[in-house]
Amino acid sequence: MAQLREYQKRAIAWGREHDKGFFAIDMGLGKTAILCHLLNEKEVTLVVAPLRVATITWPEELQKWRPDLTFKVLHGDTRQLVAREHHHVYIINYEGLKWLNKQSPALIKRFVHGTLVLDESTFLKGHSSVRTQLLFAMRPVFKRIYCLSGSPIGNHIQGLWPQYYMLDEGAALGENITTFRKRYCDKHPNVKFAFIPKPNAVDDIAPKVAPLTFRLNARDYLELNEPIYMRSLVKLPKETMLRYKQLLKDLVTEIRGSQVVVNGRGAAAIKVRQLLQGGVYDKKRNVLVDNHAKLDALAEKLEALDGEPVIVCIQFRSELEAIMEKFPYAKVIIGGTPAGESARIISAWNKRQVPLLVVHPRSLSHGLNMQFGGYHIIWLGLEWSLETYQQLNGRLQRMGQTKTCVIDHIVADSTIDTRILASLQANENLQQLFLGLLNEEIEENSDD
Repeated sequence: MAQLREYQKRAIAWGREHDKGFFAIDMGLGKTAILCHLLNEKEVTLVVAPLRVATITWPEELQKWRPDLTFKVLHGDTRQLVAREHHHVYIINYEGLKWLNKQSPALIKRFVHGTLVLDESTFLKGHSSVRTQLLFAMRPVFKRIYCLSGSPIGNHIQGLWPQYYMLDEGAALGENITTFRKRYCDKHPNVKFAFIPKPNAVDDIAPKVAPLTFRLNARDYLELNEPIYMRSLVKLPKETMLRYKQLLKDLVTEIRGSQVVVNGRGAAAIKVRQLLQGGVYDKKRNVLVDNHAKLDALAEKLEALDGEPVIVCIQFRSELEAIMEKFPYAKVIIGGTPAGESARIISAWNKRQVPLLVVHPRSLSHGLNMQFGGYHIIWLGLEWSLETYQQLNGRLQRMGQTKTCVIDHIVADSTIDTRILASLQANENLQQLFLGLLNEEIEENSDD
């Protein structure tokens, strides 16, 4: 059996003293291993996780750390609860909760007084989402509940409320989201129905949630080089910039003789991002190719890397079509890629057999170990979500990585790309402030 590190043993000891707790553990510190050791063979455990974490990471980690426990993944061909079949651990993805909720009470009864593990619990960030409401309803069934995330704020401070509500029914942060907003948020000055954190929100929140939280900072335990962050500016053709501005202003433009019309500013913001990536969809879902600026920049970088494995992040299928036409040897993991195929590609990547892996970041952003296959990431299409951005980068920047990771961003100059990067930086600063304050509160409490 693999050996635990000292900080993992401390986390396990803390978990055994707390029936409800939040493990705010940075990526690469082995939080799944910690939770595996908290599972009790005398209790039934339900693990809820993102799809690929549920189908790949948890089965691997259970086999490695807890071979004494039997488990079943409730997905695909094995998505069934059978009365005569009993396991110590059941694993399901967040999207599978609706199916689970429809099973008969007799089958669900097996989880009573058991353990609930919410891996990457920021998936609860939408307080009114179906998955969150289902978990709120299931909460009383379980004796022990653990949340896990290295980025608990996610993309907004409001994301903290549903996660901690699962642990204490609102004792720390308020009995409902309205109470939370009144205490810690102001209305956004420019966006209707949006909120921003009050100036001292994280200072007020940290001491309230510290007793429920176990914190591990990767910088205290991992000897990893700081990543090198690069910004590669691309000048778009003059005609593309004219169409870009026209779409934002007039919600209409013309590409290759076809009129492109969008309904509203929100749709325009998405359409111009497609334009920056090389082309937009027409009404028949055909791609109207506009430019190759980013694709040419990518080709130059791949040539310079000379076969060194690289992960390329995209946002739209139009990008994928252009990349596959130019680099047909690329492997792909996007939404809809079967779990089995993803597992085979990741295994080949870690053997350095995949020189170019094209991914949609939300299909590869949680829980997967990919540090053995390479150390380069190129963000061809940028991601608004700080959580997804950090998690994707964390696939390579983790324990076992022997190189300095290079995280490059191909950015269209003077466009929404620069706003996305600025937004990511601002949210990252807020996240680091909260986690730093949380560290201080926990250390103060332990000294007392």
